Amino acid sequence: MITIVVPTRNRAHTLRLVASSYYDQQDVSEIVFVIDAGTDDSPSAIATIASRYPVMPTKVIQNAERLGASQSRNVGVAEASNGFILFCDDDEYLEKGYARICLEKLQKTGAAAVSGRRVYMLADERPEDALRRFGNGLRDAKPFRPALCEYVNGARFNGDIELPITNAIILTHKNLLQQFPFDTHYAEGNGYREETDYQMNLFTNGYRIVVTNDTHSIHLSPQQVRTGGQRTARWSRVYWSVRYTRYFYQKYYRMYSARMGLRVPQGLALAMFFLFVTYREYLRPTAYRAAMFVLRKRANKEASQPPSDLLELPPPSRDAPVSNQRAMMQLPMKQGPGERSGGDRRRADIIILSWNRTDDTIAAITSAVEQRGVDKQVLVVDQGSEIENIDSLERFIRGLPEVKLKKLGQNSGVPGGRNIAAAMGNADYVIALDSDAVFADHDMVARAVAYLESRPDLCAIGFRIQNFFTGSNDDTSWDYPGHDPDKGFRTTRFIGAGHAIRRSVFEAVGGYDARLFFCLEEVDLCYRMLNAGYCIEYFPDVRILHKISPEHRVNWGKGRFFYTVRNTLYTSYKFGVPLPHLLTGACAFLIKGGYNGVPGAALLGLGAALPMCISYARSPEDKGLCRLTEESWQYIVDCEPWRNERFFTKIRRQFTKLPHKA
Repeated sequence: MITIVVPTRNRAHTLRLVASSYYDQQDVSEIVFVIDAGTDDSPSAIATIASRYPVMPTKVIQNAERLGASQSRNVGVAEASNGFILFCDDDEYLEKGYARICLEKLQKTGAAAVSGRRVYMLADERPEDALRRFGNGLRDAKPFRPALCEYVNGARFNGDIELPITNAIILTHKNLLQQFPFDTHYAEGNGYREETDYQMNLFTNGYRIVVTNDTHSIHLSPQQVRTGGQRTARWSRVYWSVRYTRYFYQKYYRMYSARMGLRVPQGLALAMFFLFVTYREYLRPTAYRAAMFVLRKRANKEASQPPSDLLELPPPSRDAPVSNQRAMMQLPMKQGPGERSGGDRRRADIIILSWNRTDDTIAAITSAVEQRGVDKQVLVVDQGSEIENIDSLERFIRGLPEVKLKKLGQNSGVPGGRNIAAAMGNADYVIALDSDAVFADHDMVARAVAYLESRPDLCAIGFRIQNFFTGSNDDTSWDYPGHDPDKGFRTTRFIGAGHAIRRSVFEAVGGYDARLFFCLEEVDLCYRMLNAGYCIEYFPDVRILHKISPEHRVNWGKGRFFYTVRNTLYTSYKFGVPLPHLLTGACAFLIKGGYNGVPGAALLGLGAALPMCISYARSPEDKGLCRLTEESWQYIVDCEPWRNERFFTKIRRQFTKLPHKA
């Protein structure tokens, strides 16, 4: 059977609301309240509630002096007569069946501790309404942030998962509590880490902790909780949170990081936590209130969230006047060996990068070969596929004279691979197709070439990307907030999965920057081509079908955010963003990384951007290509209205979840 232990201090008003839910639990044969030298009428409140459940043994222990929540829990454990202990907070409901479900999970999994999910009620919300709103979580996020050692309460997940720590409402074994008692060091301030300490003690000693979606505790709203450690001043919460986390790391970080495979040094982890808790206590609430104010003021004008890419920072000042006409540079056309001239020149080079995924790549090549109405060739660059996959690709290509294959033996990155593929040809237009995509019809390339032929002011066009399986627009690839995918429009970028580029402009601005490796390579190239006086359009008449395959992509947790941070800061530096704005952007990334559970990726990205900027500054390449004119900036701002957003709107955007793009 189970003993419920409830440490409490001056919370008679909350006990009257929640304590009945303790008595309604199955498999509970005893409830122990430990009053930590309180001065209110908690004893009377407990007696009144207990009188309604005369068959449930209730013990009330009153500490003569204040001992803190940790020692009060130890006192309650010493008074318990059962082998299982369920800890409850005095401002939290237990969903019916919470104790029994946790006990079943504990016995079935062999875990040392089990908790349900914790739901926070909103003002004037009923517990059942809060449960419906919460579901299996409130946001798409990882449930645990390793570098911060933080459990993400609102993360969405299904079923049961194992984590190093969970919330405070845990069922555990009495013998483990006797072996690993709560640390009384956390008696002062807000008691931050007091429950986590016991759980981490279990984890670093090889025990398992399980969190289940099958049951919940429901925390009262802030309006209903008038006292307690989390109701203190913000500066006090920051101080005690950092102080206790420093002590906590000194105790456990070495063993914890070893078991987690975490490579972040202890000092850096503590610094990251300080930034996180400062953001949590000061920036997030302020930004939220500011954002809500802005949203109310601009409810009818709210736009979609802009892409998380180049220069979310204000542009540098320019002294040159803004011209109403975009003057195109006179760009020489490079001519390679054996290049055709005049009417014999090939019109389109279709480039495809290959890396394993042989079946998808063959389908993409087939789609390219079947294009009609245009003189073209298909150029494939393999970036280190497995030998058997390369063999399959070579066998397929052997009978296709218009297809050329170049094997690199290594992954040179997306921009590097595209440069190599483009250099294999000499056609007027370079058509890029992802290896997991196909053209929607046999005349797609001909349409793209004809449109570019008719529009000498364009350097590139972006294709319409549709879901291969459903035919609907591929929202994961949509990078044009506020626009209709069924209509063409002027823009500053194209989507990498499918686009066409005028070769003369591509070569004149130096092609892709191979140093980027992955992420933002299209925007970097587009900005340089825009600076040459050309325009870019989204052209929905050319359609490709994209096989959305998240498992084959770099995701936010496995590198994408690192590349986003690194490449954004590096390209921002290239394009002349002033140092104060770069520093602001770096801080914004730290905040966003912490909020999304990838603070380590943000820090690594910041560190990697610095040597790239230094290397670029020392390189002999022409910097004028990247020093955007006032005219180019005006074009960018006209196409990207979010660059003129108000400050608080930009701040609010840092507290949004990273998009789940494949």
